[in-house]
Amino acid sequence: MAPTALLHSLAGAVHDAASHHLHKRDNMGYAIPPSLIVLICMFGAGIMVCLGFAVHSQFFGTSRNELPSMSPEQMDYMREVRERNMSALHDAMGRRGMKRPVVSNMS
Repeated sequence: MAPTALLHSLAGAVHDAASHHLHKRDNMGYAIPPSLIVLICMFGAGIMVCLGFAVHSQFFGTSRNELPSMSPEQMDYMREVRERNMSALHDAMGRRGMKRPVVSNMS
């Protein structure tokens, strides 16, 4: 066999082996399309989230997102901290808005 013929037959074998894996496969051997499998998985995950919420709310109840009632001392302390923070903000903003005197080095 001539070297050119051997080279062509080897190239043809490599091409056939490589192109076999590159051909479009329909459904990849599954009975249903892969996109439908993904959709079913997403739907199942949504059902599981709903079931998890139902079980959690059944056993632990629902939260009202309300602050617990505070003692008068705690309310006074929080009011004092709020007033301090607000006065610090007013002081900082007041200084920022004040104009600085212009100092000239030319005289």
